[in-house]
Amino acid sequence: KVSSFYREDVNTHTRRIYFGAHPNGYLLITDKWFTACITGDNRSTPAGSTPTNAEKLALYNSLIAYIGPYALDGNKITIHVMASWNQSWNGSNQIRFLALDGNQLSIKTAPLVDWLDGRLSTYVLTFKRAQ
Repeated sequence: KVSSFYREDVNTHTRRIYFGAHPNGYLLITDKWFTACITGDNRSTPAGSTPTNAEKLALYNSLIAYIGPYALDGNKITIHVMASWNQSWNGSNQIRFLALDGNQLSIKTAPLVDWLDGRLSTYVLTFKRAQ
């Protein structure tokens, strides 16, 4: 189960919390597949059965979901994305770095440009083993 999601600025080491203090979601890794679905902790339920465009945007901006087969090389995992909430990821290879500490798994990106402020950053998701 996800326990945190934050961005760390590569130069200043300041952190920005994404998806709130208590994000919701899970990571499932089998011997062949990597599956992640993470959502924010303050998602609003649409007012009606069909979300408005503003409600759709808010839901999309508080979601990460993707699945694909993966390859491990030491602590580096390369996920070949077969399906994603972000269509531009489909068919891409997403590279992450893993660190396991007891029942906690951290997944960190390589440095990349933050989509909100343009700063060079890494993103870190932490998970605790679900019981």
